[in-house]
Amino acid sequence: MKLLSNKSLEFLDTIHSPKLIAMDVDGTLVPHGGTVSEYTRKMLVYARNKGIEVVLVTARPPRWLGPVVEALGFPTVAICGNGAITVHTKDFSVLNMVAIAKDVASTVVKEMKKIVPDVVFAAEAVDVLRAGPGYQDLPPGVRQAEGLVPEDRYKTILSLNSLDEMLKPDVYKIVAETFILDAEEFLEKAREAVGEIVAVTRSVAGRAYIEFGPLGLSKAETLADYSDGLGFGASEVIAFGDMPNDIEMLQWAGTGVAMGNSHADLIQVANLVAPDAAEDGIAIVLEHILSRK
Repeated sequence: MKLLSNKSLEFLDTIHSPKLIAMDVDGTLVPHGGTVSEYTRKMLVYARNKGIEVVLVTARPPRWLGPVVEALGFPTVAICGNGAITVHTKDFSVLNMVAIAKDVASTVVKEMKKIVPDVVFAAEAVDVLRAGPGYQDLPPGVRQAEGLVPEDRYKTILSLNSLDEMLKPDVYKIVAETFILDAEEFLEKAREAVGEIVAVTRSVAGRAYIEFGPLGLSKAETLADYSDGLGFGASEVIAFGDMPNDIEMLQWAGTGVAMGNSHADLIQVANLVAPDAAEDGIAIVLEHILSRK
């Protein structure tokens, strides 16, 4: 098991126990292709028993969270779609959702098609992924499943023959993928093309796959609103993440923790780097903080 560096330990010794723990899911709580370890689960249950809020903050849609909640062993609030939709995982009731305006969504698709001709799209609604033309035709093995995903996940994908049909008013996130650009170049071009009308980010490693959400909205904004509703300030929050869509969240939180397997951009803004998700980084950090008298 990898341990925290001396520098990280020194930093943790200076902070107080948090009132809220915010965690990304894939690559942070759940190792890629893995599950929530017993050690991590026990530390999160221990934190909850001490009265600390535990919140999931993920790019995933709510429909993909069932197995994660089961592995955690307790229901909680989940901020999904990079902040666009919030649910309670006890019954997956929607607490809040911000949709992308139809005209804005149409502009995103139109402008991205101009600069990346092979791009394919899908759009997330509350209970379904609407797949545009070509999205379901991606080569086998490209859309490899993360750990802890529903076995029947493909039942909630609706294949459509037109992009216009895909972009109904209840869409809160659009996803796009290409094979002619690498991930960083794709992200840069997308931000240049439509970054003034939507939030543009990426959460998937190893693929040129990007996500578009409501302008001005990220994990950070929604988490800040939720925390404020509980009476907690940023200084009372510890946040864990691993990809560029976690940058704003880690910058906002009083303590921002990047996993050892994180994207380089996230490591640059984090207060400290924990061991990889597969090495129980969340549990190691929490045990050090919560075991202090």
